[in-house]
Amino acid sequence: MTQSVITSAFETYLADRLQAGEPTILDEMVLAYIPDLDLQQPIDRTQGLPPIGQIVHRQPIDQAGRVNSNAVVYSVVMDATVGDFDFNALYLVNSTADMVAMAVHKETEQKIKTAGASVGNSLVKSLLMEYDGAVAATQINVDAGTWQIDFSARLRGIDADLQAQAQDHYGQAAFHAAAFAVTAAGGNDYSLAPGRAYIGGLRAELAASQSVTVPARPATIYADAYYAGSLLSDWDTMLTITVSTDPLLDYIDGAGYQHRVTPVARIEVSGAITDLRGRGGLWWHEQRPAAHTKDQVGLDKLDNFATASQAEAEAGSKADRFMTPLRSRQLADKLIQAHKGETSPHTKGQVGLDSVDNFATASQEEAEAGSKADRFMTPLRVKQAIAKLVPATFPAGTRMLFQQTSAPAGWVKETASFNNHALRVVTGTAGNGGGTDFTAAFTANRATSESGEHNHSITVNNHTLTLSQIPAHKHGGYVGKGSYSFEHHQYNSRMPIGSYQDGTDSAGGGQPHSHGGSSDLNGKHSHTLKMDVKYVDIIIATKQ
Repeated sequence: MTQSVITSAFETYLADRLQAGEPTILDEMVLAYIPDLDLQQPIDRTQGLPPIGQIVHRQPIDQAGRVNSNAVVYSVVMDATVGDFDFNALYLVNSTADMVAMAVHKETEQKIKTAGASVGNSLVKSLLMEYDGAVAATQINVDAGTWQIDFSARLRGIDADLQAQAQDHYGQAAFHAAAFAVTAAGGNDYSLAPGRAYIGGLRAELAASQSVTVPARPATIYADAYYAGSLLSDWDTMLTITVSTDPLLDYIDGAGYQHRVTPVARIEVSGAITDLRGRGGLWWHEQRPAAHTKDQVGLDKLDNFATASQAEAEAGSKADRFMTPLRSRQLADKLIQAHKGETSPHTKGQVGLDSVDNFATASQEEAEAGSKADRFMTPLRVKQAIAKLVPATFPAGTRMLFQQTSAPAGWVKETASFNNHALRVVTGTAGNGGGTDFTAAFTANRATSESGEHNHSITVNNHTLTLSQIPAHKHGGYVGKGSYSFEHHQYNSRMPIGSYQDGTDSAGGGQPHSHGGSSDLNGKHSHTLKMDVKYVDIIIATKQ
């Protein structure tokens, strides 16, 4: 939803201008972002501009046009160099009085500028004011339909194409005659000569000599050119002369303009000047005279010699002639024919073989015998000599162990008598025996049997204790009324009439004693042994 209103301030302003007979002037559009803007609420006709912190962009009116006698439209064109910001309010303003004539509240919209490979957007915003006599009051007579078309993208494409064509013709940089040539002006000051140059396809010109100061050396003086302007104004090449101790490259500035940078001269520590102005493209070639010199075409080191004749080639006496393949062949043929006519023309030393002995090649018999010191060996003779020596080292019938599946060449694997046997080292006669295969003797586990079970019987013998073996003790007694005499174990007592209690003397020694006997015991048990030992398989082979 969009809300729009013509303000009370404009009504007053319009009346004043009509009374004075002067046109109404609305020359600026202001864009703002108002947080929490309620589009359902009508706009206050007495309001002015929002707080400065909410204003995101101000731009002069690019064009105004009439729609009919009572309606005029004001437009701004924001190309891809403008941004980035969001806005949800537009104001048509008289910039002199900062008076708001019209206010619009709308949905939030983005304005994005082009940044490198990220392409921005172009917006055209138009505000239509309708009131009686609008055309007469504003004195706007241009029909809006004749101009409100955005050609910015196409125009930028045309500019880029023209720059590319110029760069093809002039190269990265081309300077006409002495244009931009640097000369010393005293101290740290230097001067650039006026003239025209093409830098990255842009035509740049110094209308007059330009001074530049080089505060630190060594340093390089650069020409920095870029193409700039607004959508509705002229576009021109802007030129800046820059001094830097660091290398400078092409770049895009904060406004989105592409800068083309080229070195002009290098100032050495001593103050000496090295000219770095570019010399490239078709233009530079066109500036050359029709009759090029060797230096101009990069052949300054090539001698201007004629081609040798056959006689000159065969004689080999001319130092100012070039040889062709034909002349070289003719010279070679003559030298070879002359060489063939000589007898023993070369010695070993002349051909670089003075250290090589003049030996014949050994025969097979000589190689196998190994007795000749004046023979050369070929690969075949070496192999024959080795083959002759091998049988003497391992006679036929020799048996050996090999840790491999098949017997080597010249050997036969024994498969009949020794399969699955263990090895035994002896000092006597070699042979074989036993009845159990190696792997059968060492299975995973072995257990002892439970045989060996036996019993033991225990019998306790009878034993009569002696007095000394009986623990010490005594016996008590009781006598009723009357008078008695008795003797027991040396005890003699006379008791008075009436009851009396007494006891025997203590007897017994409590000494130790033993019993003979036997027991029954069960000895049944078993043990488990791990027999799965690791092993390496080998074969026995017989030399043939």
